[in-house]
Amino acid sequence: MMNEQYYPIIIENMSPILSKEICQNAVSFLANEHKLDKLIQLKRMPGKKGIFAKFNRKGTILTASMTKKKQEITYECDCSIGKSQGFCFHVGACFISLFRRNLVNLKEFPFIISKTHFDACMAALQKVEAQKLYSSEPDILISNNYKIYDESDFIRIEWGGEFAGKKKVSNFSPYSTSQEWIASKVVDILLKPIKKKQKVGQPYKILVDRINVINKISESPKLLLKIIKKCAGLPDLPQNEEDIFLWLKSDLGNMAKLKSELKKDVDIPPFEAYNGFEPYIFVSYAHADKLEVYPIIERLHREGFKVWFDHGIPSGLDWADYIATRLMNCAIFLSFISDNAIQSTNTIDEIEFALNENRPYFGIYLHETNLSPGMKMRLRRIQGIQKYQLDESEFYNKLLGSLKKLI
Repeated sequence: MMNEQYYPIIIENMSPILSKEICQNAVSFLANEHKLDKLIQLKRMPGKKGIFAKFNRKGTILTASMTKKKQEITYECDCSIGKSQGFCFHVGACFISLFRRNLVNLKEFPFIISKTHFDACMAALQKVEAQKLYSSEPDILISNNYKIYDESDFIRIEWGGEFAGKKKVSNFSPYSTSQEWIASKVVDILLKPIKKKQKVGQPYKILVDRINVINKISESPKLLLKIIKKCAGLPDLPQNEEDIFLWLKSDLGNMAKLKSELKKDVDIPPFEAYNGFEPYIFVSYAHADKLEVYPIIERLHREGFKVWFDHGIPSGLDWADYIATRLMNCAIFLSFISDNAIQSTNTIDEIEFALNENRPYFGIYLHETNLSPGMKMRLRRIQGIQKYQLDESEFYNKLLGSLKKLI
């Protein structure tokens, strides 16, 4: 048996290692990229300085929580470490959530952790959140992180904040179409912060509008009247139909700024590339197009396709040999064609190799592209889609239908 006098020394020496591992796992858990546990729900405890997390571990629903009362912090978790009163990364995730709400400080972390490492973890989490915000491509994004997806047969809604969650809606009554239902929902959300009696608060703004919901709101007398009634007499808010249209349009374009910022960030893949031996899609693209390519291949991933792209190269292997091997064994060679792609030596090499190896080839033209005469001749008979000529639903219907026939 080890003498108990050495316990504090061991804990002190192990503290930086433990804190680093806890933080890294906590970040992957919060980003929903952890290999073992899937975060289902994260919410603030009503009336308390506390956070509650619900997660799935191999089909079993577990919970973790952390609360702060005065200067005392208590925590618990259903995992094996938590049951023995240990500080697991699930609780670490709760700590990070409280920290981001300025309810705890770094000194209250139970293990010694450097501010540099903790800040790096926070930065990594913010980048993942920003990447997912863009890559998930909501049809409507509202400034309080409320996202609406029109999936034709149903509407998918996700929202953040203290009571984050998501749901699907398939009954659009009393409206005849899903987009009319969305227009009404958007008006309700925009006006929610305006209190009826006190008449204070500012409405939310639309950051992304992919289905022209602003026009649909502006064409609905019922929705216009609802906005005017709610905003009546309040300064800086629309008081007539013309002002409503200008007000709704005022905050569009913020996503373009996010795209610009993401281009400066490190390359964060939307999912782990497939490295097995079942039929898979080999994705060829120029890295300069990643913000357009990632949402598309993420959609394919969600639809159940096995997708390999150049984030699936194990370290220590020869880059060119590995890519050539993956390309020769792919079921479909999916090429994203753009001015960036035809100026990339690597992308051109992949296209030439795929054609020479007679791989099933499918092209997605991201933009109208000036192909060289030789490339135009080689690709003229290749099946493909001009994405820039289609709206999103038409594009995905054609893409998914074509790939299912090829694979």
